[in-house]
Amino acid sequence: MDAFAVPGDVLAVLTAAGLRPARSLGPAAWLVAPADDAGDLLELHVVALAFDEHVVARAAALTALAHEHLPRVRSVMPLGPGRSGLLVAHVVGTSLARLRAARPPLSDGEAVTLTVPLAGALAALHRAGLAHGAVGPDAVVVDPDGRPVLTHLHRVLLATGSPDDDLRRLLATVLDVLPGADVDVLAERAATATVRDELEALLASPAVTADAVVERCFAAAAPEPVGPPDAGALAWADAADVVERAGGPSERVAREAVTAAASRRERRVVEGGRRRRRRSAPGRRSVWRAVAGGVAVCLAVVGLAAAHEAWAGDGRVPATRADGPVDADPARDDPARDDPATVAVRLTQARAAALAAVDARALTSVDAPGSPALAADLALVRALGTAHLDGVRVQVSARPSVAPGPAWAAVVVTSATSAYGRVESDGSRTQVPAGPPRTVVLDLRRTPDGWRVWDVRGR
Repeated sequence: MDAFAVPGDVLAVLTAAGLRPARSLGPAAWLVAPADDAGDLLELHVVALAFDEHVVARAAALTALAHEHLPRVRSVMPLGPGRSGLLVAHVVGTSLARLRAARPPLSDGEAVTLTVPLAGALAALHRAGLAHGAVGPDAVVVDPDGRPVLTHLHRVLLATGSPDDDLRRLLATVLDVLPGADVDVLAERAATATVRDELEALLASPAVTADAVVERCFAAAAPEPVGPPDAGALAWADAADVVERAGGPSERVAREAVTAAASRRERRVVEGGRRRRRRSAPGRRSVWRAVAGGVAVCLAVVGLAAAHEAWAGDGRVPATRADGPVDADPARDDPARDDPATVAVRLTQARAAALAAVDARALTSVDAPGSPALAADLALVRALGTAHLDGVRVQVSARPSVAPGPAWAAVVVTSATSAYGRVESDGSRTQVPAGPPRTVVLDLRRTPDGWRVWDVRGR
């Protein structure tokens, strides 16, 4: 152990739970591990709060909450007099504050990838009757897959926040990692609204909702992967932080080095005449990358079988190539046309039929025009070439991920695929074994023809 001794009441609770302290995360928080080292790392946060009926109610709501952009709370327990402890999953990654210190400002597309899921996480908290109360760059962690997670859930127990305050703090946090308005002028950007414009307009409005945040973001830019910081700059930032905490004489030198490095990179962005898209590091396998860049790269890694499992339909897929386009419009004459979960199942089924028949034209009735999903599916059709899929049986279920907006929706789709065959044009056959259940999130956009898939996020 380092820096801070573990209080006796904390140690007793951990021992009773079969856990041991691994290292300090601060004066009132510890990283903890299973005593037998067979399990995931957790965090224990101590809050100066009596374990009364109000804390019990908030604890029950927190432990029941499951959202992919919130760490899972395992338990909330009483400690010593006037103290409560929160045991929560440990999120591996880089805080937004640390990331921003070691790289240029985020592009508009990166800001969308950051803001939209965090707004959804806050909406989930608010629907549970809770508020975060401490949204800020230290509370946002970007994991190695590029997925943003809102941490510091122990602050929820204090009940010091409100939904409106949470969303406004989120907007302020994102604005702080975007280029300043002067950068937009220097870059001679087009007269279209940027993410900064949209978020500033929301901050000036009398009320802010998660739906409004999501709609404004999607209206301003398409999502892009959040690029990792430069390793050298990150090391400089860490060194400067250590020196600053120690109060050493080299603090100014270290800080100036970090600032100079970031300024050089930002100037290169501006001098290019526009904010260019910053890509993820080569070889970075990211489920969250699907939000921004489509699924083409991931499909190339996991193969066609896994891609097909991820899009399981609701019945038997045609075994032969169709002579004409597959009628893949799942919303035609459907009384549930506007229910995103119902439409997601039928879109999934139609997409599976189109891929099995190697019918690129049918995909335009499934995927939104110009979407990452359509680009990835067309690449799959090209990869299949003259082959087709035979004997596929699939089961699928769907549920909303967050409350849908007027023009967008996110639906969690879980599917399982039977064994099937890949049949080449010469009649040779490769048998693909059945796969385990697989869950993805479909990002849907409303088009003049109804809901269509914009992107696919793996889980």
